[in-house]
Amino acid sequence: MKARRLAAVAACAAVFAGGLVGCGDSSDSTGSGSTTIADRKVMVDEQLAAKVPDSFRGRLRIATAAPYPPFEYFDENQKLVGLDIDLGNAVAAKLGMKTDWQAVSFDGVIAGTKAKRFDLIISDMGVTSERAKEIDFVTYALAGIGMVIPKGNPQGVTTLADFCGKPVSMEKGAIQVTFIQEFNKTTCAKAGKPIQIAQFAKSSDALLSLKTGKTSGFFVDLASGTYIARTSEKGAAFEVLNDSKAPPSGYNPIKIGVGVGKDHTELRDAVKAALEALFADGTYTAIFKKHGLQGSVVKKIEINGAETPQ
Repeated sequence: MKARRLAAVAACAAVFAGGLVGCGDSSDSTGSGSTTIADRKVMVDEQLAAKVPDSFRGRLRIATAAPYPPFEYFDENQKLVGLDIDLGNAVAAKLGMKTDWQAVSFDGVIAGTKAKRFDLIISDMGVTSERAKEIDFVTYALAGIGMVIPKGNPQGVTTLADFCGKPVSMEKGAIQVTFIQEFNKTTCAKAGKPIQIAQFAKSSDALLSLKTGKTSGFFVDLASGTYIARTSEKGAAFEVLNDSKAPPSGYNPIKIGVGVGKDHTELRDAVKAALEALFADGTYTAIFKKHGLQGSVVKKIEINGAETPQ
């Protein structure tokens, strides 16, 4: 999966915040000295910067699957923004490095990292045992699955089981896919009415499928779903299903991590140290607060943390 630059993807569009938002690739730089993120000044830590191998030449190529608000998306000026972008820029600033953000399809980020097209993945990626066989993770957030439905709930769904026999949309390669596949086996198959999974390369296309009535629900990270429901058409288009049987953080709560190639252990450890420094000085919390995701913070930064939050 090739990275795509903004200039090359002028025709791409996404349905968010009540309008069309262009998508593609963006480059952003932090560099040496200091930078301000979430109203916090992030200074270079020379000791941490020394941990990064010289082979990276002061630049981090970071893959992210935009648009996926509030983690990564394009603002009205086509600038890549969001929690993941702020966090990645803060990590780079702490390490005295520049960032080169690569907006790509989610299902291609691991392969691209293994092929050394990207140095890091920062894209609300859940840590699973299968993914951890391919790459390493530095955990930084918590997330669960939510269900976005049309405003007013015209189909009257109240629980996950009500989607049995109905078509739903989700991003290709996301943890929602395997979760629903397992739910089909354990629950929907008994009634002979499995949930019909429609996978899309971009979450914006999955949402468009719901908006146009082709699917009954859009399965997505709960935080992202809440943002979409609040901002799309000023809150008039969608809502998040309030499923009383789901945990507060959503179904299948899981840890989210920065993906790093298994042959880049020095870079992985430097990223972990930078995140720990941001955690200690309050920048980490400020970034999550800025994006309204205080409930997604972790208690500590880990390498390949357990799938199920403790």
